[in-house]
Amino acid sequence: MGKVGDKTSEIRKLFDVVTDGRLEWDQLHDVFDVAELCDVELEEEEKEQVKREFSVRKYEAHKDPAVQKQTLKSMFPEDDDQKAIDAFFSSIGWLKLGAPIFFILKLLPTFISNTLLSLFAPASKAFLSNTTQDWFANYSANPELLGVLSYAYGDFGLPPGKSSFAMTALLTEHFFGGGNYPRYPPHHYFIY
Repeated sequence: MGKVGDKTSEIRKLFDVVTDGRLEWDQLHDVFDVAELCDVELEEEEKEQVKREFSVRKYEAHKDPAVQKQTLKSMFPEDDDQKAIDAFFSSIGWLKLGAPIFFILKLLPTFISNTLLSLFAPASKAFLSNTTQDWFANYSANPELLGVLSYAYGDFGLPPGKSSFAMTALLTEHFFGGGNYPRYPPHHYFIY
């Protein structure tokens, strides 16, 4: 889990309320996740079997967003890829600022929410209505970079071609600061 190591974060406060403050967290290492990227090359079929050769490259997710961004830039030196990385991290900042407003608007009656959203539509359309893949196509055609930037899509269940760009960016931001895990087994936190 991201953000729960910070006792002032909203998600940590929520866990503290639910567990009566009994849930304790330990932080994972600075590199808290690794994505392995593979090229799959199909060879000739022999006896109804397909042989596969894999070329594996690793991307390490770092808790420090500046290090994470620099790691990406060193892995993807092409100009378009550099621009996509810069735009991705810049968009994360904008989404982090706008997300609370969006969620508050969703609590309002639909006609009010829709009216207010239409006022913000030009600024938020690229974030809210584009899939991750569509947003990314505006910057780079590199499928490997798209794979790295959206490698954690399984956390919310939709691949880049179907997932909201906003969700992908906010999930990435959720892990700025690293990942955490509960210190003790689940039965330790059970409240009778």
